[in-house]
Formats: sequence, C-alpha cells, structure tokens
Amino acid sequence: MKRILSLDGGGIRGMFSLEILSRIEALLRERTGRSDLVLADYFHFLGGTSTGAIIAAGLSWGYSVAQLQEFYRLQCAAVFGRKTFFDRPWTTYHADELSRRLQRMFSEDGEGREPALLGSKRLRTLLLMVMRNGSTGAPWPITNNPKAKYNQPELADCNLHIPLWQLLRASSAAPVYFPPEEIDLAARRDIFIDGGISPYNNPSWLMALTATAPAYRIEWATGPDKLLLISVGTARRRVQFAKQQAGKINLWD
Repeated sequence: MKRILSLDGGGIRGMFSLEILSRIEALLRERTGRSDLVLADYFHFLGGTSTGAIIAAGLSWGYSVAQLQEFYRLQCAAVFGRKTFFDRPWTTYHADELSRRLQRMFSEDGEGREPALLGSKRLRTLLLMVMRNGSTGAPWPITNNPKAKYNQPELADCNLHIPLWQLLRASSAAPVYFPPEEIDLAARRDIFIDGGISPYNNPSWLMALTATAPAYRIEWATGPDKLLLISVGTARRRVQFAKQQAGKINLWD
C-alpha cells in the first residue's frame, strides 16, 4: 500500500498540525516497536502548502515531529515578530530571517553553505509543494519526482535544480505578511507567492491526482487496499467583532 500525507497551509497554526502528527508518529512507533521511527519511514509521498510545505519537507528530510516542533518554537519570535518602523513597510514579518533559517535547515552540509536542491537525495520520499506563480497567476505545484515533465535533467530550467529553501519561501510568501520570492528559471525570473492564494491550500486532492493520473508519471494504483491518504489541517479560529468595532476594521488590523 502506498501512503500519502497532505498538510494544509495556515501560518503559525502549523503548530496545530504538528500536534496531530506527533500523535500519529507516537502510534506508529508503538505499533512497530521502533522508538526512532519518523514519518518518512511510513509515508511514501508528503506534501503541503505554505506552512504545510515546510513541515512536509522537514518530514521528508527525515526530521522527527519533535524536531520540527522545536524549530517552530525557536523560530517563531524571530520570524513572526513585528517589524520596526525602519523595516520594509509593506510587509509584516521578517522574510530574510525565515530564508536564513530555511537555508540552514535544508542544506547538504547542515550549515547553510551548500543549499539542498529539490532533487536532493536526502529527501526520503516523494515531495509536493504548492505555490502560486505571481507572474502568470497560475497555481504552481512542484514535486521532486524525477520522471515529472519539467524535472528532466536535460532541460535548462529543470525544476530539480531549484534550491529547496527557496521553494519553501515561495510557498509561504503570504501577501502582506511576507514579500514575494523571485526564482530564476533559466532565461527568466518569476515571482511566487503563497500557495494558499490558490485552490490548493488543502492539497490533498492535488496529491491524489498527482499520485495516480498518468500525466504525472507516478501512476500508483487506486483502491482502499492500495492507497491511503491522510489530510491534516491547521484548525480554524472564529473571530467575532462587536458592531461598533466592525466598521473600524482595515487591512492592517
């Protein structure tokens, strides 16, 4: 049986997803008797949008859920702290700090000096990330499947040559909160924004299609005994305002 794990976007609410994943990991460790099991040992295809893409990539890299929880806790204040008056005024959070931390997290040398590419052998599973191409307006799902149409090594703009950290920054570039990410694709440079600004903030349907449709060149068999898909969200927060407050709400609140 092939197993797929899909992770929604939702910013820092990815911490909620990690709590669910922690329980899944614990159950699998108990079932297998392996105290060192990580989710990359169980799932064959991991994917996500925005914060879900960061978590999915971390799991595929071989990090445990506890390690990713620690990453989120340590980086939260540095990345999501409010900017000062002298910082770039039209975004809320620190994109440079997020970029640096992603570069260290996904590097071949562990120090950020040798950035891992999408085609890195250190990724232990198939991986899908969703972003939106701001230059064309189209959703831009990308995988590390070496057989995929745009992953052929002879192509000048082969997707497997793109730094992994940069794809994750692009997938999580939420408008207003973070600036877009520019990625060089051979002879052109495209601008990318958060994959949540697409129909695929929950990428589960897209992952199922990618895994089974012949066009995507994975072609796993379907059926309840052949394919398992688990989709983990980021919960919702219901916000209510008193009538006297509602008229004062603006983009910056």
